[in-house]
Amino acid sequence: MREKGFDQLPVLAPSGRRLVGLVTLGNVLSRLTHGRVTGKSPVSEVMFDFSKIPEVVTDPRDMGITSAQPLDPSQTRDTLRAPAKGRRFIEITMDTPLSVLNRFFEWNSAAVVTEKDEAGVIKPVAIATKVDLLTWMLHHGKKSS
Repeated sequence: MREKGFDQLPVLAPSGRRLVGLVTLGNVLSRLTHGRVTGKSPVSEVMFDFSKIPEVVTDPRDMGITSAQPLDPSQTRDTLRAPAKGRRFIEITMDTPLSVLNRFFEWNSAAVVTEKDEAGVIKPVAIATKVDLLTWMLHHGKKSS
């Protein structure tokens, strides 16, 4: 991870078609430092396993954002609530407004982008980071100039 400059990496199922987890550099280093894993430990011991997340939050207001509408830049952090205790999966889709994603990144370093399959089951399809959002915003800004 360090050699390639990655802070997060997606973990795919053996078939390579389904995202099953996320490995972060911080989590790997923490577990190594505390002796909970070694360099020979499997990735499954350091990854955030999506199958173990008990709750899915689909309403942006439930993740501390008062509105799913684009936010007025003059608004302050007072419009946010502190995130709830415990692990929750915040649903981020291709249709999530960038303002919501930006607010999400105030407390999180990466977002799992999901879609619903034919049965309505939420499936992770990609990882987005703060750097991805910034890069897109810079590129998009150049196109519109």
